[in-house]
Amino acid sequence: GDTVIIPLIVTQPEITTDESAFRPAPEQVTWETVASGTQATGVQDQRFEIIASQQQLVSFWTRAHASQLQPPPLPDADFRRETLVAIFMGQRPTGGHAVEVRRVSDERGELYLDVAFVAPAAGAMTTQAVTSPWTLVRVLRGGYPVAWIRDASDGTLVGVARRTE
Repeated sequence: GDTVIIPLIVTQPEITTDESAFRPAPEQVTWETVASGTQATGVQDQRFEIIASQQQLVSFWTRAHASQLQPPPLPDADFRRETLVAIFMGQRPTGGHAVEVRRVSDERGELYLDVAFVAPAAGAMTTQAVTSPWTLVRVLRGGYPVAWIRDASDGTLVGVARRTE
């Protein structure tokens, strides 16, 4: 009784791989909310910006805090090593609205921010004043020319922030 081992050869038909079907898993990127508020000035509509220079940061900070006599100190930023993304919700007729970044990821070298656009709950007491919610996020990785903004609730693309020099 010698045992004879017969190698089993399995041939597979050629499998065509659709390049677009292969999507690497999103890579989580380190990020933080630098600041947010509800009184951005002169911003009527939803808007997204990549802030790529000190001059742009000053301009953004001025708009975001224009209603305050004493704006808070400007945040520090290293534009070579990080990407700052500003998200303006646009004007809303009452208080209770907010824009919150929930997740930031790098997908195939592109930056994606999943954002929740929060509305006041039905029947909630809100200030009856026009507000303009905004948030500023720091991503600890530099050099992105664009940042894609998605709705965190359903993943739909709502806009893009482009870098301008």
